[in-house]
Amino acid sequence: MDLKRFDNQVAGHDNILQFSTHDLLIIKPCSDQEQLFYEQAQAHDDFLDWIPECYGTLRQATDKEIQMLNKDEQATSLPRLDNPSPTADLDHHLCLENIVSGFVQPCIVDIKLGYHIYEDTADEKKKAKMIRNAQGTTTESMGLRISGMKVFQPQEHGYIVYPKQYGRDRTKDNFIQGLLSFFYPGQLTDHRADDTGLPLHCRRVPLKNTSTSTLPLNKKKIEWIVEHFMDTIEEIMDFLMDHPELHLTASSLLLVYEGDADAAQRIWQRYLDEDKQHDSQPTAATLDQDEEQDNEDEVDEPLEPKLCDVRLIDFARSRWEHGRRDEQDPSLMKALGNMLSMLQQVLSDPPV
Repeated sequence: MDLKRFDNQVAGHDNILQFSTHDLLIIKPCSDQEQLFYEQAQAHDDFLDWIPECYGTLRQATDKEIQMLNKDEQATSLPRLDNPSPTADLDHHLCLENIVSGFVQPCIVDIKLGYHIYEDTADEKKKAKMIRNAQGTTTESMGLRISGMKVFQPQEHGYIVYPKQYGRDRTKDNFIQGLLSFFYPGQLTDHRADDTGLPLHCRRVPLKNTSTSTLPLNKKKIEWIVEHFMDTIEEIMDFLMDHPELHLTASSLLLVYEGDADAAQRIWQRYLDEDKQHDSQPTAATLDQDEEQDNEDEVDEPLEPKLCDVRLIDFARSRWEHGRRDEQDPSLMKALGNMLSMLQQVLSDPPV
């Protein structure tokens, strides 16, 4: 079975893999610390909804093992990576749920969380370097940074890819512009654009498939998506306050929504049908109810497509510190509060 590069990665090192035959899982190099984080998270059922499901680990085969396995022509071997993450051990890989599986045209943004993105145990040289890297960025001013973004533009029949440098160039004053570009692609012209009209550092990736919708999502759906994101972040904040032993360092919020208008309408109609007995339009609780259905009834059934999803990801520097912390990191809570404020501003001041 062959593996290939994961084609929906928007941030971090280019070292995530997926199976060539399906997109249900991703394979991510990990450190022992990140592996331990996922193992210990299994004791907190109410936290698992907000992180990718972990299906176990793989390790890199040795050259000798690859030679032996190639004789069977049945083994999956992990290709060697050119630019591994400095925090990852190439001998260990996590098999994780692919959050964007099931989306037709996923719009994705990775928001790095925290004013301090280094571990307390890091040496002084590393701390100084990371502090310098954060100076002048929204990490320093807001505890948030757009690490990467991929937005579907139906009118242009392609994606705009926003790299790490785009997020590093954001300021506290124009961070909101990045979020508006995420939720309302094509509606804004960035104040710093190149000759093509694209924001600086960004590139356009055309679609090969010509059958997708050319219409944007309507405002009602976008508002519902933003409200769902806000509700989920508030739930995460409540959990964090109740569990001070959870120490998140340099983790990210991954926000995803369906950018294809036809696919979004089919999902929306399903929500309407499910809510018809209540004689109301979809609420943010609808998606949560879908996810809480009896697992035994769904063993052999495919998962229903989602209109949106939000998860915490990237736990290479995070840990559970049972018995060592009496209160949650106030700077992390402030960063999440800033994210809520930014999403509220998206609702209050849309570009259309």
